[in-house]
Amino acid sequence: VLLVERDGLGQHASGVAAGMLAPVTETLHAEPEAMLEPGLLSLELFVPFMREAADLSGIDPDYQQTGTLHASTELDAQLLRRRAEALSDYGSCWLSPEEALKREPHLHPEIAGAVWTAREARVDGTSLVRAFSAAADAAKEAAPAPVVVKKGGSSFLQSPSR
Repeated sequence: VLLVERDGLGQHASGVAAGMLAPVTETLHAEPEAMLEPGLLSLELFVPFMREAADLSGIDPDYQQTGTLHASTELDAQLLRRRAEALSDYGSCWLSPEEALKREPHLHPEIAGAVWTAREARVDGTSLVRAFSAAADAAKEAAPAPVVVKKGGSSFLQSPSR
């Protein structure tokens, strides 16, 4: 993988991402069948991968399983309430305006409610990019990438000689 940035890692697009790890919330305004399962699997695989990168690099990407609160207006409340119910097996639930304001007091007091998904998380994008970069450097030094060798119609991986 090659990551190119004009000034430095995490200084532009890779660092300004919101860092949301929210596969359930991402499906609230769409039919979940296409992206929900791959998104959940990606989140499941991401966490140990991110922790390994943090261990190798010594850089904490500030992973926090904070949950996601998706506030609703009257315009989309009915749709989001139905979506929350449909996604309840994945940890989503509909919160009344009072429940949502109790969870996040800085919301507008006239919200119509919110969808809460407890299993979702966030990371600091800049720290994550730096952790992945440093972990890749450390892994490269510890074990150079294997090479694909083709022999008589078969392919196999061979560790490079040092």
